[in-house]
Amino acid sequence: MGFIVNWKRIVGWSLLIFTAAVIVGLVLGTGALSSVGVFVSSTTLYCFFLRALPAKRLRHLIVAFLLVEAIDWVIPLMLGTQLSYLLSGLGSTAKHLGAALLGMILAGLSSNNSFKPSPYQGGA
Repeated sequence: MGFIVNWKRIVGWSLLIFTAAVIVGLVLGTGALSSVGVFVSSTTLYCFFLRALPAKRLRHLIVAFLLVEAIDWVIPLMLGTQLSYLLSGLGSTAKHLGAALLGMILAGLSSNNSFKPSPYQGGA
């Protein structure tokens, strides 16, 4: 069957996760509070993204994480940031990976994989 993923869903959620992380980081400023805020918001969004994908969760997580990281590297390079500066911040990649993995774990622990109500399963 191959490496089949839902590209529209991945691109949309990846852009949302990246944008939310940037906004939370800008609002909270620099320091520990910003780092915690970005981690919590990213974890929450990864969890919502992966809740509806019980069978292909890991595939989608890997592709979405790599896309978010690619966006996180390409945009600063396009804006003129030095590569050496980006390489000094590799610790943030580890934090983003932790947020993605925790989001996947929380999605797996979720008792409801969809916001849609389940049909009535009783006899009359």
